[in-house]
Amino acid sequence: MTCNKPRASSRRLARASMPSRKRSVLTPPPRPGWNAAKDSGVFWSVGQPSAWHTAGPAGAAQAWDRYGNKDSFAMTDVSGAATGSFQAFTGISVPVGLVDVGANFLDDPPPYTPVLAAGAASLVGFEPNPRALADLIARQGPGETYLPHAIGDGREHTLRVCRAEGMTSLLEPDPRVLGLFHGFSQWGEVLEHRLVPTVRLDDVPEIRVMDYLSMDIQGAELMALRHAEKRLAEAVMLRIEVEFLPLYKGQPLFADIDLFLRDRGFVLHCFSPLVKRTVQPLIVNNSVYEGLNQLLWADAVFVRDFTRPEIMTDHQLLALARLAHEIQGSFDLSLHLLQHYDQRTTADLAGRYRDRLLGEEQA
Repeated sequence: MTCNKPRASSRRLARASMPSRKRSVLTPPPRPGWNAAKDSGVFWSVGQPSAWHTAGPAGAAQAWDRYGNKDSFAMTDVSGAATGSFQAFTGISVPVGLVDVGANFLDDPPPYTPVLAAGAASLVGFEPNPRALADLIARQGPGETYLPHAIGDGREHTLRVCRAEGMTSLLEPDPRVLGLFHGFSQWGEVLEHRLVPTVRLDDVPEIRVMDYLSMDIQGAELMALRHAEKRLAEAVMLRIEVEFLPLYKGQPLFADIDLFLRDRGFVLHCFSPLVKRTVQPLIVNNSVYEGLNQLLWADAVFVRDFTRPEIMTDHQLLALARLAHEIQGSFDLSLHLLQHYDQRTTADLAGRYRDRLLGEEQA
């Protein structure tokens, strides 16, 4: 279901809050006698372990070699890398299956838009809101399928329809917590109770493969994940909305979801974005949407545990490398995974990818 909170929904903020892809010169790890601020001309290059280019002190290459980091290279600007698909960087097509639970993205495109644009991707989206579903179907492209199911545990549940559509949930809003933050008491007011059937993600035949899962269902994420064990076993990247305070009664929080997914072979990759709000009675810049330090929610991106590449299939290595490249711009992770894939095969995908990254930078 569509569960984006008023104005500052995680999906609406995601693009605006994402860090710029343009990077300053990368700085190597601290080493004795080297001042990063003073010697800012230092960067890594592709090639041999001793290929240290510096505007800093003599002997820097020898000092770095003592740390044993071989075959490292650096990019002083990664903005160019975002212009090409994974296939353009590697020369191979890696088909992936995308699943979106709560597929209504309001005015913003979903984060997996570059994957759909690049092709060789299928999408199954779930949106029980009739108006939002009709809009998605009207705009759907090749390989996209949208279904009206509410995803859960396969049983019937009570849907709490709130004054603000983005607060509507299978869980009961908690007035005690909502009252701590400006606007939420009004937005979380329950106007109607409806009985709705839910469907287990594992029971949806339209999903042929799930490499990527996006889920935003207002506190019911853990319930849905517990009934998607088969799909999670094949997935390599998840984007799950998580809360840090219980806006709903009995709501599982980030720590609960993190532990559940770690037990199933995932690690946290990043938050995109982190949403903060101001605790009452203070208000910042006369805006109920601004915050100081208190975290409320985020989209948490989890990836298959790349510290144990031996437990991934060849397809999982390539699928995660593609999704990391095209969705997150995590070029370091993509290259790392391709190196492990090459070690299993006679391919040189990591070499092609590395050369394309360096070529984009030098163009």
